[in-house]
Amino acid sequence: ILLDEEKVKFMVEKCNLKNIQITIDGTQEVYCKRKQATIKQYTQLLSNIKCAVNYLKVSIRLNCDGENYENLKEVAKYLINMCSKSNNLSIYLAKLVDYTTCQGTQFFNQLEFDKKKIEFNKYLSNLLDRPYRKRVVKYRPTFCGLYKLKNFVVGPTGELYKCEHHVGQKSREIGHIKYGYNYSNFMMEFLNNFPDESCIKCKLYPLCLGGCPAQKLDIPNNENCYISEYYIKSILNYYLIS
Repeated sequence: ILLDEEKVKFMVEKCNLKNIQITIDGTQEVYCKRKQATIKQYTQLLSNIKCAVNYLKVSIRLNCDGENYENLKEVAKYLINMCSKSNNLSIYLAKLVDYTTCQGTQFFNQLEFDKKKIEFNKYLSNLLDRPYRKRVVKYRPTFCGLYKLKNFVVGPTGELYKCEHHVGQKSREIGHIKYGYNYSNFMMEFLNNFPDESCIKCKLYPLCLGGCPAQKLDIPNNENCYISEYYIKSILNYYLIS
């Protein structure tokens, strides 16, 4: 919402910023309801995205669950048309996860989400007038950049965390931008979050590295297979046939 042209130009020219990610949960009505935002803020968000693609790469993360999936198609179509199919704009679907103990039926399980992701990617290809091509899943050195020792999330008062989901939780603070980080009990628990035996034996382990370390700590009985067998097989079949 605050990312106007002046700030974008400053970060590109003075800070060497090359890409940003912005999260959207739906069209105006859905976004304002979920984010507790105003219509003016939503309008400003879209205006800033349109401006930003003129200066750097903009990745739009569409947070998805069973209630807003179809609505996100409208968002994607609008953004692509608004930005005139700019090569600086990319859009992808992200699975919303339930961080509470209540298992809401609106959340997709991994298999359901993978099927929706494939369907959505085909929809994007049609909007962009491009042939549908599945992205090859590659080995990753770490599941998440925040798992690296010196990568952090900075809170509103300068406090440091190892995950954006921990912002505001005093027990999850690991330092401050003024003083640096510390090896608290939680910090060590986060960094020593090793995969279980079933993950290590899985042939797909090099592609997911056991999933999100924060979710393993925060969510009871978490379904942690982010890269499912279904999605991998669909990619392999696509390239074998073509």
